[in-house]
Amino acid sequence: MIKYITFLLMFPLFLTAQDSFPLTISSGNSLIISQGATLNMVGMELTPDAQYTLSGDATSQVSLTNSAETLNNTETMSKVFGFDEALTTFSGTIVYNYDDAIMNGVNHDTALFVYDDTSSTWSEYPDQDAEDYTVTYNFDGSVPMSKLTAGGLNTLAIDENYSYGVAVYPNPVSSTLNITGLENSTSQLYNSIGQLVLSSNLSTIDLNRLDRGVYILIVEDENKNQTNFKILKK
Repeated sequence: MIKYITFLLMFPLFLTAQDSFPLTISSGNSLIISQGATLNMVGMELTPDAQYTLSGDATSQVSLTNSAETLNNTETMSKVFGFDEALTTFSGTIVYNYDDAIMNGVNHDTALFVYDDTSSTWSEYPDQDAEDYTVTYNFDGSVPMSKLTAGGLNTLAIDENYSYGVAVYPNPVSSTLNITGLENSTSQLYNSIGQLVLSSNLSTIDLNRLDRGVYILIVEDENKNQTNFKILKK
């Protein structure tokens, strides 16, 4: 059975947009995408760098929702994919295809948005192709994916607290975190179990040595006013 599915996936698999569950894998079964093959589910293309197996201990489905997510008060495109079994080690290219009907006010300056259910956090990955109507990103296997959609570039890039005019960016961050809007401020960064991992009085903070995960940044001004941010380290 698995060999038959693998052979089938050497060719694009197209499914109609009316399907609310474009892919279902029954309990105990697996679906293999061969290296260099592309699985196309209603316009979401998965092309792994090496053979990739989709499987589930229980019945697993890929869902399609034709409504937008609202992120930082901005709506995404109105096509959102969900994974019952999160893609946790996918290394390869994902292409999100869209048309005018689902753009939902978003222009062609786009990014992929990926939701990690374990940290309840959305992350933004800028489009790597120069074409309209496709959003492409090559993942390295370190990004857990529970949902996937597309939207405007930099929708998630700046986390801002309007009460004090403080902003941090980019967020998610892979290396350097910038803090703007305050002079003479101090910052403390805490991990998910409340341990202080970093203190700084600089407007740029080097996070290269930190592990991936969710952190809490507390920025304090000279009057002891504090502003909190949830930071995702990629």
